[in-house]
Amino acid sequence: MLYDSALNLFCDAPSVDVGPCGSAPYENPKAAERRVAARYLFTKPMAVIPILPDHSPDSAFRGDAISSDISASGMGFEIDALRSFPGRRMLIGVEGDDGLLYYATVEVRNQCECEGRLRVGVRFVPHNNDLLRWENLFPTLQPCSYQFATGLPESTLRRWVEIGVLEPFLADRPLLCPRCHALPTYHQGCKQCGSARLDNQRLIHHFPCAYVGYTEEFDRTGEMICPKCRVRNLVVGADYEYLQGPHRCADCGWSGTDLETVGYCLACHWRFTLRQAWQAEFIGYHVNRLDPLAIIGPT
Repeated sequence: MLYDSALNLFCDAPSVDVGPCGSAPYENPKAAERRVAARYLFTKPMAVIPILPDHSPDSAFRGDAISSDISASGMGFEIDALRSFPGRRMLIGVEGDDGLLYYATVEVRNQCECEGRLRVGVRFVPHNNDLLRWENLFPTLQPCSYQFATGLPESTLRRWVEIGVLEPFLADRPLLCPRCHALPTYHQGCKQCGSARLDNQRLIHHFPCAYVGYTEEFDRTGEMICPKCRVRNLVVGADYEYLQGPHRCADCGWSGTDLETVGYCLACHWRFTLRQAWQAEFIGYHVNRLDPLAIIGPT
C-alpha cells in the first residue's frame, strides 16, 4: 500500500480540556469558537517542516517539537528557537512507538510565543489540499495527454526524499507508445500493416479422404458434399470437423494464420508492434501516513 496508517503505534490518549503543559487553552477566542472536535492529551516528539509555495520543503525552518493535544481535526504543539512560522502550510511528523515518524499535512490556525517557546495550533487539511495525497505521489493517467505523471514535479518529490519524508519504490513497468510515451491499446492485428480489420473464414476437414477446404466448397445447394471424394450428406463430428482458416487483412490484403500483437497509441495514433513498445518505469513514493483516528479511537 502507498500509505500506511498509524494503527496500534501510538499509546492511548485520554481526553483533556486544557492547553499545552497543563496551562489554560492557548487558542484565540475565534479559533475556540470554531473548534467542535474533542481534544485529547497527546505528548510525542515531532518534526515540523514548513512547505514552500512550490510545494518543496523549507529546510531552513525545519525543527523539532513536542505535541500537546490532538483531535480528529487538528493538533497543538510547542517548538523552541522560533518566534513564528513563515507560512501557513507544513508537514508534521509524529513519532510512533516504533520510532518512525508518521506524517500529515496541516495548516496553522494560531500561534503565539510564551516563555521562549512557540505554541502552535494546526488543523489537518482536506484531501484536495493534502501534499501527501495519492495523486501527488503516484503516476496517474492525465486525461488530456493520455500520459502518466505525478501530481508534483519529480524535482520536488526528490527534495522530500532527501529529507527522509518520502521513500521511492518501483511501482510498475507498463508498455507505452515508443514515439510519445502515451497510453496505447493492444489488439491482435495484421502482421504486415497492423490493421485490426481482419476476416477469417472457416475450413472443413473431411476425415475419410483428409481433404481440407473452405466451407463454400462443401456446401452445394444446401447439401454437404466433399469436393474431392464426392461423398454426400456429410455429418459434422462424424464425417468432418471445422478448422480455423487463415486471416485476410481488409487494408493491405495480407493473408496468414499468425497474427501480431499491435499497439495503437491513443495520443499520437501511432501503430507499433509489441516488440517496439517502450517499457516505462513508474516510480511511486511511499510515506508513513498519520491517522488521527487511530490515535484517539472512534469519536
